[in-house]
Amino acid sequence: MQNLIGQFNDVVRVLQRSKVRYAVVGGVAVAIHGGVRTTKDIDLLVHPDDVEKLVVLLKADGYVANPRSIVFRSSGMTMRRLWKRVQDQEDLLMLDLLPAEQPMHRRMLQKAVQLPWGGGQLPVVRPADLITMKQARLSKTDQVDIQVLKRETKPTANARRTRRATGQ
Repeated sequence: MQNLIGQFNDVVRVLQRSKVRYAVVGGVAVAIHGGVRTTKDIDLLVHPDDVEKLVVLLKADGYVANPRSIVFRSSGMTMRRLWKRVQDQEDLLMLDLLPAEQPMHRRMLQKAVQLPWGGGQLPVVRPADLITMKQARLSKTDQVDIQVLKRETKPTANARRTRRATGQ
């Protein structure tokens, strides 16, 4: 996991320099939103006009692009997978790009929350939108993530109600 965090930070630096329109999704986003979660890959929702530009940038950073896209029938999403061999690691680092081709996914991209990260801002899909994405796939891991995300969003809603009630 420590290596994944380091690689994630490297990818974020590439993204911040590139002006690519993206938001973090998947297990990393669940962890960022407060869930205790391990993951073996990095998932990014990317504006469709920026996918090829990002693939080129990531190739320059040592990633190899899978020549074929994967289509998820349940959600209609397409995934472009890239991988990178990390020094002193047996496993490959997987990076999945999910083009925001559908209007619903473009709205998720536009409404992503900007969180402080490494001296800059990191766009992360909102918990409610992550739940929607995970409901489309609904693997066992997705089901657990949905429960975690629902729990993590309650304190925020409760805090807002408390601030309104107390006039703060």
